[in-house]
Amino acid sequence: MGYLTRDTGEIAVEQWKEVVRAHADNESITVLLIHPSDSRDDDYKLTAQRELMVYARDLNAWIGSIGAFGDFWRARHELQILDVRVDDTGGSGGHVLELRLSPPGPVIHPSIGLVVPGGARYAGFRVLDAAGNELPFERRDTETKVFLNIRESVDPSVW
Repeated sequence: MGYLTRDTGEIAVEQWKEVVRAHADNESITVLLIHPSDSRDDDYKLTAQRELMVYARDLNAWIGSIGAFGDFWRARHELQILDVRVDDTGGSGGHVLELRLSPPGPVIHPSIGLVVPGGARYAGFRVLDAAGNELPFERRDTETKVFLNIRESVDPSVW
């Protein structure tokens, strides 16, 4: 109560930006609920929401409805890792971690990502669907983990 007011809007938005940035860095989601209780006479809440949405878009963060959010979690709940293998590429090439996922590639939700703790110790990664087809992914390394975001393998008509 009273966190976002005409007088606190700028401070609230800056604090929320820190939360959105921290969540984006960790590939997690921020849910923002702003009650438009007094927006008939003043638009400071809409201004705050607009500023946060622009900020999230500039971070390349996903922005969507609560229904789309539910679709993601339903798909995430159904996804399983069926098999994990480590292949030695020989020589100084290092080891490749191979992950086989349960759904076929075309029905994997477009926002699914995998987090591999200690992933930096692998020279590479392969992600396969249930049929053994290799899935394209974007890789992002941090000091302690690797994020594998499966992006372009989906059939857009499914979602």
